[in-house]
Amino acid sequence: MEQVLSQAPTDISEDLIKEIFSKNNEDVLATLSELWNIKKEPPKEKTKWETIRETCDEYDREMAKSIKKTHVYKDNILTTNIELVSK
Repeated sequence: MEQVLSQAPTDISEDLIKEIFSKNNEDVLATLSELWNIKKEPPKEKTKWETIRETCDEYDREMAKSIKKTHVYKDNILTTNIELVSK
């Protein structure tokens, strides 16, 4: 209770603080959150376009992996590695 009293807003009476503390089953964090009106932010839902962008990015990464396995860069010229393609 001492911890709650020392961290509670100064414009709230001690009786009200004790009442809220009891209501929250003497949970310090829940009591302070209520006293300071701290609300948990709901997790942000992904928008349709964020989901599409993630899917496209994942596809691009997989394509880059595939190209690296089957193609060789020599003197900044892209050539097909025939040994890897035929496997």
